[in-house]
Amino acid sequence: MRTSSNHIRFGHRVNSAAWSTSDARWTLEVQDEAGMAHQFVANFLFMCQGYYNYQAGYRPHFAGEESFKGVIIHPQQWPQDLDYTRKEMVVVGSGATAATIVPAVAEHVAHVTQLQRSPSYYMLAETDAEDDLIKKLRSLDVPEEWIFGIKRRKSLEESRLFTERALNEPDVVRQELIAMAAAELPQDYDIGTHFTPRYDPWRERLCFLPDGDLLKAITSGKASVVTGQIDCLVEEGLLLKSGQTLKADIIVTATGIELCGLGNIPFTIDGKALDISDTWTYRGVMISDMPNLAWSFGYIRSSWTLRSDLIARFVCRLLNYMDEAGVRQCTPRLRPQDQAMAARAFIDSSDFAPGYMQRGTGRLPKQGDREPWLNIQNYYVEKSLLPDVSFDDGVLQFDNPIRAKSKLRAK
Repeated sequence: MRTSSNHIRFGHRVNSAAWSTSDARWTLEVQDEAGMAHQFVANFLFMCQGYYNYQAGYRPHFAGEESFKGVIIHPQQWPQDLDYTRKEMVVVGSGATAATIVPAVAEHVAHVTQLQRSPSYYMLAETDAEDDLIKKLRSLDVPEEWIFGIKRRKSLEESRLFTERALNEPDVVRQELIAMAAAELPQDYDIGTHFTPRYDPWRERLCFLPDGDLLKAITSGKASVVTGQIDCLVEEGLLLKSGQTLKADIIVTATGIELCGLGNIPFTIDGKALDISDTWTYRGVMISDMPNLAWSFGYIRSSWTLRSDLIARFVCRLLNYMDEAGVRQCTPRLRPQDQAMAARAFIDSSDFAPGYMQRGTGRLPKQGDREPWLNIQNYYVEKSLLPDVSFDDGVLQFDNPIRAKSKLRAK
């Protein structure tokens, strides 16, 4: 059941956001689930909707769809009443969504096939595993909050080391990941075809399998993997370019997500429309020429919450700074020396290039070639940088005063 309070609105969509310099505030035009229009005003916008288009994922059109007699669904529009019991299902895709759906339905369908154009890397994770260090600490009655802190630091360090190894010695890590999958599959399984990716580890997202569930479903015979390309859809399923036909009652297109910048909300600044793709990111947090706005954007290879916590603290510190300065407006603006800087994608495709990023990075702000117009994407750098970065950098413009400027403490 959806409810509302004075501070939270569920089931509401922001249709537009307009900034007025004279009023030093944003005006949001909002629509609720019943179609009723509402208007909200705010001094500062903190955008926390992520970067996925939640209305529609990436859904390619397949030749011959009209002849298919079954059901085609995308995971983002999964029908609540879908009955897949004892049905033949084909899940198209090789990413985390496909790897989640296949084992989840395997015990209920007649059979589920994961159809992939090319393989992905998988990392197995035991959900109830507790290493010897944590067991020892508990046996010594170490306070639970201390153990939590130790586990967190240990996990961060292990993640950092694995990422560094994947980028610096990809061939070694590649063999480790492939061997990890092979150990859970039948001895004669075709690992080379179905579980050997054509890219290096961590150049695209790494899929985590809780307790190796996908591999267990394959080993049980309830699920299978086919690597190939779709030629067209036919009445009974999918015809591959190899000539093989995959029979299906249900086709699930786990073909990827679509990116969107700031929720695809139309923004205007003093009546002038602003195109997000024409803007520059300020430290991966704020956006050039957009006053009083911050965007919570996490890490690609680390936990999202690591960066969202850093950004939340950055925003709180900025708001306190503005209050102390006696100003109502803060806007990142390019300096004269920044006008001709080289533009790069918000997420550098030479470092991380999954399909959804290649398709949609042009919808996000640009990244420059110098501070502070960089989206660093490195927790181990930003955990020291963002909490102490000075706002007096010649880029953040503080104006629209509300009172005489007081003497600021050193930041």
